[in-house]
Parts: sequence; structure tokens; C-alpha cells
Amino acid sequence: MAILVKSKTSSDNKNLWGTTWECFADAEHLFGRKFIIDVAAEPLTAKCKLFFTRDDDSLSLDWPDSWFLNPPFDLKAQFIHHAKQQRAKGRAGMMLLPYERQTDWWRRGVSKGCIIYEPDGRYNFLERDGVTKKSGVNFGSALVCFPAMHIGDSITIPFTRGIGSKKAA
Repeated sequence: MAILVKSKTSSDNKNLWGTTWECFADAEHLFGRKFIIDVAAEPLTAKCKLFFTRDDDSLSLDWPDSWFLNPPFDLKAQFIHHAKQQRAKGRAGMMLLPYERQTDWWRRGVSKGCIIYEPDGRYNFLERDGVTKKSGVNFGSALVCFPAMHIGDSITIPFTRGIGSKKAA
């Protein structure tokens, strides 16, 4: 019997988990270039100068190449679908997702055509103010690249967190 871990996050705050700068630096390092736009952000948590908020409805817009996304938790499947559409148009990007390989949404969404970067531990998140660390993260995350080139089955590449902030020797 599986043990279900219930989230302590209120439903009105569930979609407002900000990405840390460490995680974002790792994502840019793994992606191999700077991100141009954060396609689902709050003004205080945006990681790029150009960003879309909930008011922009980024699911109805085209995204520029080199996009970054930490999707609202309740809309991750819709954002994965839209990311695939953007990839088909030659617009590559990277998404921070809960690392839940055994779920239907994961298998349907990222089991084909993606590069899954598996960190060596959990990333923390930030509150809506973009500064205060959230506590008690009860799930792991992965950085998922949606490359413009075609690949078959997704591949998984392990990495050490903090790789984006290390200086080249």
C-alpha cells in the first residue's frame, strides 16, 4: 500500500512557489545559454527581465526561443503540452517539474523527446516575495529540457546541484 503524503500548502498558495537563483543558475548551465523569458512568474519571483504573469495567459501565447518555466502546480500538464507545441516550432526551453516519473502526467508529458536532468537532491523554493525560503518541501524536482531537435525516448542525466554557480577552473 502506497503512503500518501498530504501537502501542508494551502490551495491558494500552491501555484506560487518561486524558483531559487541556485536552481535557475543550474538550469541555465545545463541548457547551455541564457534564458530570454520566464513564461509563468510573479513580478517578485521572475528570473528574467522579460516574463509573463498569470494576467498574460502564457498558455495562449507563443514563447520566444530559450524560455524558462516553473509552472503553476495545478497546470503543469497544460504547460507541458504547450511546451511541446513551442518545441515543434523550434523554440527550445527548460521546465522545473516535480520529479514524479510514475505518474500518468509525467509519462504522457515528458517520457518522449525530452532531456531530464536529475539533481542529486531536492531544491528549495521561495515564497511569493521572491526572498523567503519555503520550508518542508516534500517532493523532488527535475529540470526538463524541451530541445528543438528531435530525440526519441527521453534521456535522464544526473547532475550535482550548484553546478551553475561553480566557476570554470
